[in-house]
Amino acid sequence: MRIAVTIGLLIYTTVLVSCQSFETQGEELEQYLRKTMAEFNVHGAVAVGVVKDGEVVLQKVVGYKNFETKEVATENTQFYIASVTKSFVGPMMLILENKGYLSLDDPLSKYLDISFPEGIDTDDVSIEDLIAHTSGISNSIVGLKTAYLGDFTKEEIIQDLENYSYPVTREFRYTNLGYILAGMIAEKVTGKPWQQLLEEEITGPLEMTNTTAYVSKVDNSSLAQPHTSIAGKITTGRFLKQDDTMHAAGGMITTISDLNKWLLMHANNKIPGDIELNTNDLDLIHSDVVGLYREQFSFDDYGYGLGWRQSDWNEFEVSMHGGGYPGYRSYCLVSREQNTGIAVLMNQSSPAIILVLEYLLNKFLSEGEMESLVSVEEQAKQLTQRFQYVKDSVFARGKTKDAIPSDISRYTGDYYNEESGSLSVSKEGNDLKVAIGHLLFNTSYLGDDAFFYYDDGDQVYGKLDFYFHNQSDNATPTSLNLSGIDFKRIKNDK
Repeated sequence: MRIAVTIGLLIYTTVLVSCQSFETQGEELEQYLRKTMAEFNVHGAVAVGVVKDGEVVLQKVVGYKNFETKEVATENTQFYIASVTKSFVGPMMLILENKGYLSLDDPLSKYLDISFPEGIDTDDVSIEDLIAHTSGISNSIVGLKTAYLGDFTKEEIIQDLENYSYPVTREFRYTNLGYILAGMIAEKVTGKPWQQLLEEEITGPLEMTNTTAYVSKVDNSSLAQPHTSIAGKITTGRFLKQDDTMHAAGGMITTISDLNKWLLMHANNKIPGDIELNTNDLDLIHSDVVGLYREQFSFDDYGYGLGWRQSDWNEFEVSMHGGGYPGYRSYCLVSREQNTGIAVLMNQSSPAIILVLEYLLNKFLSEGEMESLVSVEEQAKQLTQRFQYVKDSVFARGKTKDAIPSDISRYTGDYYNEESGSLSVSKEGNDLKVAIGHLLFNTSYLGDDAFFYYDDGDQVYGKLDFYFHNQSDNATPTSLNLSGIDFKRIKNDK
């Protein structure tokens, strides 16, 4: 009896100390988050999740899902995770192989009847090539439409693939196109869109109930809105994604508590019985299917698996993927050897996210040594200063009131690009509005018939140049260039 009591007390004491340790770590993390957010002028939210040895050991959210209304973010606040979506879609394609729908070694030509231009041999491009970024196919128009513009048909995307694709080298080239094509193949072989398959095969079995690939299923009040910082001012924007721009390369919305469930499966080989994966599959997912080399902050990338980037962090091997979109940054990372997973989500674009990730790695892999944090912090500050200087400078030029031309109406009208479709320029007060696909942008004049365009949250997207054949006082533009894409004028006076 004494032995049993002693063992019981020992277990109780161990659990108590462990809980106190996690509570202390949570308090220390919150202090670090608030300090870092203040230094980097982050006024959105930062959500952090850590799993270790089969348990969720940390789940913390600090900041606002809407700074303008001062709505505080919580563990149930949903974030757009952009390209972290690839870490789900890669395994989803492997599940379809396990279920007999396809083989990752199958050629692209077996499933999609697309007449790609000369130089692209779809008999020699496998599904694995698509999700490992070694397809040798590039197409910026399809990427633009599926990520930003929307308002297209499947037939139009096929035409764009046939008309505007071009071959590139077959080495690793990170792109969204491979995952977009993989999503099309998944639908072809199952008759279900990739969003539905994702829910049936992964997020449903993992009980990720606040995760979706459909914007239409999200209550806007639960979504962390995008934020940006310009000239020291924080602005809350509007989420620009719609269902038809949530592609398989970057189309998921989730919470930090749901992501912890995803991390647990990968970090500890805890695969629910109704997910068609095994531990050998996880080994493949987290292997270097293709080799590469890149240094980024304290990470040395050496390969890419099925939706996961393989990297060395100090002496530890980690698998990870990041995501970025105007007003959002995200990271998921797993150290399978250490049974540890880390997720960081932000609704403001800032290098501060890499500092938070670095802090957590030092805490949970290097046991608090913090050796690499100082150098990474300096790199992040320099990057932030350069980026902010350029953004503030451009914004300041465009906001100079005396620069607005008195004849601004002459720029209005409809413009057309064969690949990208229609673009409309209209006048509202003393400003121009630019509509393309589902997107509506504000503009500010830069001089010399050039504007920059930005969203409701003052997130700068790029430059807009107007061109004239006739430079008389009442001339109207014959074309415009939107961030490198030329549109011809087809109609006046909007």
